[in-house]
Amino acid sequence: MKKLQPNQRAMIKALEKNLCNVSKSAKEVGICRETHYLWLNENQHYKKAFEEMNESLKDDIEEELYNRTKLSDTALIFYCKTKMKDRGYTERQEVYNHEVKPLTIEDFYKDN
Repeated sequence: MKKLQPNQRAMIKALEKNLCNVSKSAKEVGICRETHYLWLNENQHYKKAFEEMNESLKDDIEEELYNRTKLSDTALIFYCKTKMKDRGYTERQEVYNHEVKPLTIEDFYKDN
């Protein structure tokens, strides 16, 4: 974060504190929301600092969720449905199209 301006560093810290709430963070720092998005688009150092902070925040939240799964059936179910889809913990089937052409409804009824 050495290459950031003081108000950019302050915004990154405010975003981390406010769980990436841009409006609240911008108000605390004394900038408008649009300035944050301008920095993201035009300043690679700011964008990198934001992405690193955001990933770190996701890790912290995920760790907290994992810790709460020991106490809450709801948290455990949520964790399974979001992180363990590959093991069948899902309520809907996800279909991925790796072909160039778009899928049609007829594609789902082939061979049936």
